[in-house]
Amino acid sequence: MPPIERRQTSYELDQVLLESERLPNPIELKRVVVDLDIFEHIDKPYLTAQMVVADQTNFYETAGIITGEKITITLISSKGDIAIPITKIFRVVKTAIKYASDESQLIIFELIEEIGFLSNIFNVNRHYTGKIGSILNKISKQYLEKEVDFESNEKQKVNIIVPNMDPIEALNWLKDRATTSEGFPFYLHSTLVGEKLFFRDLGTMLSAPVINPNEIFKNDKASANSPSVKMIINHEFENYDTIFRQIGMGIVGASYRYIDTTQENIQTFSFDIRKDLYDVLIAKGVMQGQDNPDFSELYKINGKSFNKIKSRNITMVGGTNAQRNITTAEYDLGYSEAKTAAGYKQQIIAKAMDNVLKRASLTIIVPGINFIDGDKHLTIGNNIAIEFAKSTADRDRAVEQIDTRRSGNYMILSARHMFKREQYDISLGCVKLGNLRSND
Repeated sequence: MPPIERRQTSYELDQVLLESERLPNPIELKRVVVDLDIFEHIDKPYLTAQMVVADQTNFYETAGIITGEKITITLISSKGDIAIPITKIFRVVKTAIKYASDESQLIIFELIEEIGFLSNIFNVNRHYTGKIGSILNKISKQYLEKEVDFESNEKQKVNIIVPNMDPIEALNWLKDRATTSEGFPFYLHSTLVGEKLFFRDLGTMLSAPVINPNEIFKNDKASANSPSVKMIINHEFENYDTIFRQIGMGIVGASYRYIDTTQENIQTFSFDIRKDLYDVLIAKGVMQGQDNPDFSELYKINGKSFNKIKSRNITMVGGTNAQRNITTAEYDLGYSEAKTAAGYKQQIIAKAMDNVLKRASLTIIVPGINFIDGDKHLTIGNNIAIEFAKSTADRDRAVEQIDTRRSGNYMILSARHMFKREQYDISLGCVKLGNLRSND
């Protein structure tokens, strides 16, 4: 295939190798790749990608693409001599053809990281016992040949049978069960830089320092020439969940009952989003000074704040505590079990934290050159400092110009690496739990 001219950019596409048992030899595609987008998400233990290839030699037909082919991609940062190559293996899950001209066509490849593809082949139906982080590592290593990096703050062991799931389903199923003693949920994700899967709780991630303390991302063009500023190319704010929906979900003010059918016992507790969630986050210091949440107790009905009203009465059947031993208080739990009402409440707090975290997001597009050195992971699960200027900025430049609602420390929820022939930019989906307080 004739090469496509590539300009000097902030990255080098070192390898895009297509392999299949049906092909006599691997096919190198790097010179005909037009666009490559690689996606990371904190909820996914695998990467996905979309690649566009210019086909000027009827490659698609002669290669006989039927999906399932392996594509190995190697990237190298052009920032300096210290960059470490990043190699990821994907599988083709879908293709499409787009007309370009009478002499060429564009092939669009939908890709999934190889562990996501291979997971679809296996079935897990077996017994596991231990802490969830350790179980995740066992499943991932056995079926996917991928190690899980976990610094688990779990206190309780579980004793479970994975019920006929593929490995990725099993990993996500177990991850959703895990909480810390404070109710922080856990996340399991794959990263572009690094070979392991990461299993971390929200409190640990939010408590980490920002990765850019000396080079804050800003949209203020007046600061563009400052060495301590990284300019935002574009940005967008979006709200997903509203207080209306949160009330309906039972995570603002609600009453919960868990029925223990074996002991003829009912565990009851109330949930108050202010007392049980935001006050805990502030007390633990994980909001990093952004202790002004998007919730107000001034919203009232008949003089009573929304969070003080039991808007929903939710009843669930708890586990049977099959591992309980009457001679000791220590025993392993099943999937949905807890020993006390406080244990069941942790599961509700974790659900509420996840929802509040993802309620609204900021998407920023910035130059990607600093994110693929290959020596460390700098995207999902990390915190970054972002500042936005006030939309009606005071003319006096000595006056504080920061928009305290939009500015602050954000956690990166998702990343879209956009490798074009001309340049490499990255789109970061960012979230935060609270806002800075205004000095006005």
